[in-house]
Amino acid sequence: MPPILALTLSLTFSFALIVYDRRRSPKTSFALWIPSVWLFVLGSRSFSAWMNPGATGGSGAEDLMEGSPVDRAFFLILIALAVLVLIKRHVSLFEIVYRNPWLTLFILYAGLSLFWSDFPEVASRRWIKSFGDPLMALIVLTEADPPKAVATLFKRVAFVALPLSVVFIKYFPQLGKSYDSWTGFQFFTGVSTDKNTLGYLLFAFGLFFFSTLISKHGRTAVDGGRSEQAIAAVFLGITIWLFNVSNAKTALLCVILACLIYVASGLPRLRRFWGVTVIAGLVVFGILEMTLDFGELLIASAGRDTTLTGRTDLWRAVVDLSVNPWVGAGFESFWLGPRLDLLWQDFAFHPNQAHNGYLETYLNLGWVGVIALVGLIVGSFRGVQKRWSPDSGGTEADRDFARFGMACIIAAVVYDITEAALRSMNPFFLVFLIVSMQRPIRASARSPAPQLAATGARRATAPGGLAATVTMSVHGRRSPVISSRFRSR
Repeated sequence: MPPILALTLSLTFSFALIVYDRRRSPKTSFALWIPSVWLFVLGSRSFSAWMNPGATGGSGAEDLMEGSPVDRAFFLILIALAVLVLIKRHVSLFEIVYRNPWLTLFILYAGLSLFWSDFPEVASRRWIKSFGDPLMALIVLTEADPPKAVATLFKRVAFVALPLSVVFIKYFPQLGKSYDSWTGFQFFTGVSTDKNTLGYLLFAFGLFFFSTLISKHGRTAVDGGRSEQAIAAVFLGITIWLFNVSNAKTALLCVILACLIYVASGLPRLRRFWGVTVIAGLVVFGILEMTLDFGELLIASAGRDTTLTGRTDLWRAVVDLSVNPWVGAGFESFWLGPRLDLLWQDFAFHPNQAHNGYLETYLNLGWVGVIALVGLIVGSFRGVQKRWSPDSGGTEADRDFARFGMACIIAAVVYDITEAALRSMNPFFLVFLIVSMQRPIRASARSPAPQLAATGARRATAPGGLAATVTMSVHGRRSPVISSRFRSR
């Protein structure tokens, strides 16, 4: 098949699925396209790279320092649009802070660290851009039906990213394949620029489509239950194929773990004692690790060497270069300047992250930042656990969403050991925020019952020959509400 024909068919297929899903699920707003575009760009390649697909793009130390002004403008426009949407929805900033204290603490401390950064200008730009992740999560969570909005978000991005990844790998190797600069080993990246970023998308989509297939809500949904199942099965198959060709083994192991957690959280007895179950699992893993070197056995079974492809050597090197054990080098400041030059001299693959989220946080924000990150994870765990309780008052879809969130959070703890997954401007971190943030109540939901307006009222005949006053305005919308005051005709 000619490459251009394959690309045309892929894009047509994606467009048809998005239109079909929109007609089946009209409950989401147009504003949901803002986080959809944000997630797609984070999980694929930069906006400037999409505008010029043939360009190789800069990857030197100077490029990491300066960044692209085009991409900077693109992200700032999306952030500004997100702020306008949240203002229009009357979302309370105080309520966001109050309901998400650990996330607020983490962001504020990261901002404070700009004062001791070696590169405050670069760090400031990155800190401002990092606000995009929680803002996009808030757009999703303040939709009228958050679980439906999350599903729509994932489907829109998956409908484009997964078929396009297949087309890039098969028909556009200059876009869908890459080579290790040191060993020459070929690996597949799909729509992304490296297999680790593709792995983040495959993790999210694999868990999402798996949960759609087995969840009670997904099987019985009135807005296209069987068609949803068929689409989920097809895209789960594409995800598995991409896992196979991309060799993203860390993401594969984590999505398997997440799927097992999702299934286990559906068992009422386990869910009732979920905290004890998780602690028991950690204790068992610790015993196996101490007695059988279970970690090394697991790594070897996944086809990895026990140094995790050179990661352990990198970890030792970056710890020796750490600036301050308590407060770190400053937000997103460690991998800049002389430190980066020294590490690139020692490591041929030119790392720009520690490939360990906890160590990455330590390097940039010190032990204080690590404590804040752990607090964020623990707080997210407890918040999601409360949402699946029968006393939470949520629907079946809300409880399925809570199970999905629990699977993501626990998998994130493991994922962050070999990748800096919980890091700003990372597609995995955006998914983490969507499932873990405590959503604020929109102003329209907090408002008291509308009062009857004397102006613009009309009369309607009620049973028994009584006339009722019907108001013409509710929060600016014309909607008839029968008054409780009746009078005789």
